[in-house]
Amino acid sequence: MRSVRKLGSLLLLVLLWGCAKEESSTGPGTAPNYFPLAVGNWWVSTTVELDTNGNEVAGTESRDSMVIVAQTQLEGRTGFVAVTHHQDGTTDTTVLSASGGKLYLYFHAPQEVESPFDLLTGWVLWIDATQAQWTTASVSDTLEGIQLFDTTGTLRLQLTIRGTRGGTTSVTIAEKNQTVQAQEFVHTVQLQGTFVPDGQSTSISLQLTQTMRSWFAENVGEVRSRQEPGLLTIQLPPPLPPWRQKTEGQQSVLVNYRVQ
Repeated sequence: MRSVRKLGSLLLLVLLWGCAKEESSTGPGTAPNYFPLAVGNWWVSTTVELDTNGNEVAGTESRDSMVIVAQTQLEGRTGFVAVTHHQDGTTDTTVLSASGGKLYLYFHAPQEVESPFDLLTGWVLWIDATQAQWTTASVSDTLEGIQLFDTTGTLRLQLTIRGTRGGTTSVTIAEKNQTVQAQEFVHTVQLQGTFVPDGQSTSISLQLTQTMRSWFAENVGEVRSRQEPGLLTIQLPPPLPPWRQKTEGQQSVLVNYRVQ
């Protein structure tokens, strides 16, 4: 069992790496090079926050860059260490691996869970461009010391992430004056939980759902992403009605890049 500081941070999804559409011509078993990983490759994108209705929030645009800084061997796979520099001065580090049209992300298991993605450990198949659909994760965990509505208890969670391959669309990379055809990949995230207050037999059920979309171009990488607003539903004990809250979203578009 692991502990968390507060439920609010647990239930806020973080986008990892994070038009009219046509039917994709890529068949099962084959895929273009959507994931060009090499030390020195970099990508620059603009990011904007979305409100709970999916509309852009004025004044929230930022410019972020990601660069691959190292290659490493990790649990039987060749990984590439990517550091993302945000405009506010913060950084994130992600370890990625790609082979055979598949993109893997490496997750470390933290002692304190702050995001549903913290339930994942080791190498996880994030995108399988050779298939129409795949399962990224189906994991469960039990967390103690959860604070919900000023009550402490135990939370049992089941996280399911499923991926599907969508259609294709044109994306313009502004600073390269280049328009590319991009393949869409969709992740549907569902977090279900049961909260049991300490010393009580009654329980509270909760569910968080969210959709994440990303578009990749051959020999370029990710050119666009969109984290749709999510919905958190908590079923309180009868006769109280369900408690619902929407979460905000985020979208990004690539403006410049260099790949080898």
